[in-house]
Amino acid sequence: MKKRKNKNLSKSNNLIYVLIIIAINALIIIILLTMPDYLRKPSSDYIPLHPNFILVFLIIDIILIGIPAGFHKIYINDYTPIKSLWFFAVFGGITGGLIGERSFIMIIPYAILMLIYAFLYKKFTWWKVAITTYLAAILIENVMNRSPIQIPTLLWIAFFIHPYFITKIWENKNQINLKQLIYDLRYVFLSIIILLILIKFIVKSIPIAFAILAVAIPLFVFIGLKLRKIKKSKII
Repeated sequence: MKKRKNKNLSKSNNLIYVLIIIAINALIIIILLTMPDYLRKPSSDYIPLHPNFILVFLIIDIILIGIPAGFHKIYINDYTPIKSLWFFAVFGGITGGLIGERSFIMIIPYAILMLIYAFLYKKFTWWKVAITTYLAAILIENVMNRSPIQIPTLLWIAFFIHPYFITKIWENKNQINLKQLIYDLRYVFLSIIILLILIKFIVKSIPIAFAILAVAIPLFVFIGLKLRKIKKSKII
C-alpha cells in the first residue's frame, strides 16, 4: 500500500514538473511575441522562419535522436545520470558546431553550452533534462536571432538530447561485442549499399539528403525489428 502511494506521488510530481516546463515555455513565447518591434519579421528569403522547412528539421531531429537512442536501448539500456561530462561536451560541441553552423570555430561555444547540459544530465533524471531543451532552444535563438520560435529551434532539441545516448554508449562500451554488432548490422550495410546504388542510378548523383536517408532508413528498420524482438522475448 505504501509503495503504491509513493508511486502515485512520484507520478503526480512528474506530471506537475512537465506542466511547469510547458507553462514556462508558453509564457516566454507569449512575452517575446508581445514585445513591440523586437522579433525579426518572417520573410520568404529567410529560411529559419519559413514554415515549409519544419518537416526537414523534424526529420533531422528524429534521425539525430532516434538512432543513438535506439542503439542505446538495444545494447545498453542504462538511463542513469552520465559520468563522462567532457565526452558529452566535446561530442555535443563537435556535432553542434559542424551540423548546426558548419564551422570548426563554433565547436568551442557549442561545447560550452553542452558542458552546461552535461552537468544537468549528471545531476538529474535524463528525461527531466530532455524536456527543458526546447526552452533552452527558445532562449538561445531569441538571443542570436530575435526569434524564439523559428524552425532551427527544433534542431537544438536534438543537439541537447542525442549526446546523452552517445555518452551512455561510450560509458558502457565494454558491454558491446563489436563482432556481434557488425554481424547484427550485416543486412543494414547491404541495404545502404543497394539504396545508394539505386539513388545513383535514378538521380545520376547522390545528394547529401538522399545519402542521409539511405543510411537512416535501414538503421531505423533494424532498430524497430530489434526492439520488437526484445519486447516479444520479454512477453514469452
